[in-house]
Amino acid sequence: MRIRKSLLLLVLFLGLALLVNLLALIFLAHTITGALPTIGANVEDQLLAVQMQARLRDSEAALYRYLMEGKPGLKSQFRDLLHSFTADVDRYTVTVASTQEQLWATDLAETRQQ
Repeated sequence: MRIRKSLLLLVLFLGLALLVNLLALIFLAHTITGALPTIGANVEDQLLAVQMQARLRDSEAALYRYLMEGKPGLKSQFRDLLHSFTADVDRYTVTVASTQEQLWATDLAETRQQ
């Protein structure tokens, strides 16, 4: 009888541990599904920031080469890159969520106008 009682308690505690683990797994799955849209938005913001940085770097290089070499194709390349940067700034302005991001978007817009 004592062995049966011990086995029953063992099965009960193992079942309880399994239930706790399943509940933790469900909680983690719920948390992850709730965080995925935020993670996706942050990844898109980072991608946009990298694109903007690359466009500015490339436009600066095109401007420098235009000043040094004087080829008209470099002037149009510079304008195209700045136009792409302007489109990226507009996309960033649409996606801002916080006041800090809004200030950055305003600074970018002012820089673009200069």
